[in-house]
Amino acid sequence: MKQVLCTLLALIILAACNGEKPTPVRDRVIPVRVATVNTMQLTKPITTAGQLVSDMEARLSFKIGGIVDHIYVREGDRVRKGQLLAALKSDEIKAQVQQARSAMLKAERDFNRVKNLYSDSVATLEQFQDTETALTMARARLEIAEFNLEHARILAPAEGRILKQLAESGELVAAGQPLFLFGSTGRHWNVRAGVAGRDIVGLAPGDPVDLIFDELPHLTLSGEISEIAASADPMTGTFAIEVSLKSAPAALKNGFIARLTIRPGSQKAYWVVPLTAIVEADGPFAAVYVPTKEGKVSKQPVTIAFIGDDGVALQTGMEGVDRVVTDGAAYCRDGSSIEIITQ
Repeated sequence: MKQVLCTLLALIILAACNGEKPTPVRDRVIPVRVATVNTMQLTKPITTAGQLVSDMEARLSFKIGGIVDHIYVREGDRVRKGQLLAALKSDEIKAQVQQARSAMLKAERDFNRVKNLYSDSVATLEQFQDTETALTMARARLEIAEFNLEHARILAPAEGRILKQLAESGELVAAGQPLFLFGSTGRHWNVRAGVAGRDIVGLAPGDPVDLIFDELPHLTLSGEISEIAASADPMTGTFAIEVSLKSAPAALKNGFIARLTIRPGSQKAYWVVPLTAIVEADGPFAAVYVPTKEGKVSKQPVTIAFIGDDGVALQTGMEGVDRVVTDGAAYCRDGSSIEIITQ
């Protein structure tokens, strides 16, 4: 039995000695394709998010305080220019107008009486001038009271929609307290967004913008920057921009959220390589494999600026490099032997 076991062990060792050794991964020849590194003047797109708003959005309120008598519209209603939206109880305001009118009539009588007396040299010049001044002030108080009566109502400033209702009938409101958030529908839609300080320096009014709304994901709209804030928002640290839409479908509604891709007019030189050349990407940091004269590859760290229609734009790491490995790069390691396939 022992002789049989020894014989089998000897046969196994002999077979192992005569077998071929596996080729180490580092010494394998990997077939690859290469591509030329191009230097191009490109625009780095800026992505952000914004909210759709009306071109004219206003908070409508009464000029004076009082009790809301009636509200004639509700949130979401469409209104026409000049339509009555709300009114205050006017009893007190009308009484103030009547009081101012009576005071003006008395001032007119006093002025006419003193004027006649002054003509007859009975009244002095000072008395005449005092009654004239009193008449002027009484007329001004009447104009103020009539103006307040006129603005005890809220009229629609343009054709639009009631975006939000902020008060109800019977409430006591202060002067200037908003009752409605109004948005015009007779003008173009705008999108308001925030941009970081590192990106705002390259933007200018007129730069094109592509917009996709979450509510309309299959529709891409075009617009352009119309306004850029001169200072940052103290709460967020971003700079506000306003994008005007070139065309607006009827399905758009105030408050829709849009994803913006801004294409600044300023350009910068970048190295451009195919996407297949990028390996081991981690955020903006990645690597490419560069073929050497010895038939091997060298791993080159790079920094990605952005991915565009022409390929991957790199901003660092490609100094002096004219070719990179594309197909087959995923199988390479630093120092791997390669065979470049040209067909």
